[in-house]
Amino acid sequence: NNNNNNSDLEKDNSSNSSSDDENNNNYKNKNLVISPSNGKKFTGHEMQSQLRAIMENTPLIQPLNKLRKKRGLRPFHSKQSSTWPEILNKNVPILIPIHPIAFGGKPKDWSSLTELSDFIFLRKGATPPLADDLVKFINMAKSQNLKLVVMAFSSMPIPRSNIIGYAVTMIENCKSNVAVISFVGDTTIPTNIDESAQIDKIELKANEYKGKGRLFEDKGAPFGELFKFMDCAIIHGGLGTTAEAMRAAVPTIVTGTLLMDQRFWGSRVSDLGIGPKPVYISDFQKVCAELVDEALLKPTWRERAKEVSRQVASKAGPDDDGVVENVNAFVRLSALAKHVELL
Repeated sequence: NNNNNNSDLEKDNSSNSSSDDENNNNYKNKNLVISPSNGKKFTGHEMQSQLRAIMENTPLIQPLNKLRKKRGLRPFHSKQSSTWPEILNKNVPILIPIHPIAFGGKPKDWSSLTELSDFIFLRKGATPPLADDLVKFINMAKSQNLKLVVMAFSSMPIPRSNIIGYAVTMIENCKSNVAVISFVGDTTIPTNIDESAQIDKIELKANEYKGKGRLFEDKGAPFGELFKFMDCAIIHGGLGTTAEAMRAAVPTIVTGTLLMDQRFWGSRVSDLGIGPKPVYISDFQKVCAELVDEALLKPTWRERAKEVSRQVASKAGPDDDGVVENVNAFVRLSALAKHVELL
């Protein structure tokens, strides 16, 4: 199955690479999308590798080496961990609950007993319903033929006033008539908007659009229930949120601080053709309306999102949440596990 998925993925990527580049080149602010030449240093792989090395080799506590010693593994003192190579060399079974299409297929240098299975969505009884006021907002927007856009940054430190400012920008500047659902999370994060008068202006406009049914603000909602009603999703690029967007067949824009795996998932969204390359949050206001219009007015991302959703859903099985698929894979790999001598 993995070989078939890889083959399908190569076809998908090859057929979409040129159109993806063409779409990204159409942006007026195309220099703001992430590329190897303009990536921010703090979120780059080199800096993250250095930070990891510092955390793993802190002289006072050396937490990772303590764990390695406890498990009979030799300590290491280099910038690169030896844990992953040892696991691969010993062909230890590894089950990764991520759909291979979403991940981009299994890398060729991974062991034969490493398996990408499927996302775990935990649908049955674990997902609460949408709040009544949110359902009312969605129904009103649809009755007015407004396009629904959700913007959610989860636990990322994006100030509320900035998020509301992005929403106002989209409502006022998108060629499409949009209604924006903004999840603000922690409202105590300080803003980088300097002038209080500017913040007051944003608040006045936000209240106006709330009264007109164009803006909804809350702390959060179950994405598994919400995303299927959306026409466009703006997310921070975490694994869970990205998986929900892929499953819901919604065009996706990734922006935020883009730390750790968020850059990877933002790139996967672009590679799969369901959205643009990821954009740093400091640049997002300059391109947000343009990107949302790209998602709403052109069929490319929308049609690809439907196809990716179909591929992702194909492995979920009768339970529709990936649990049975992962349990079966765990049982299968456990039967192949062998005793390993630790060094």
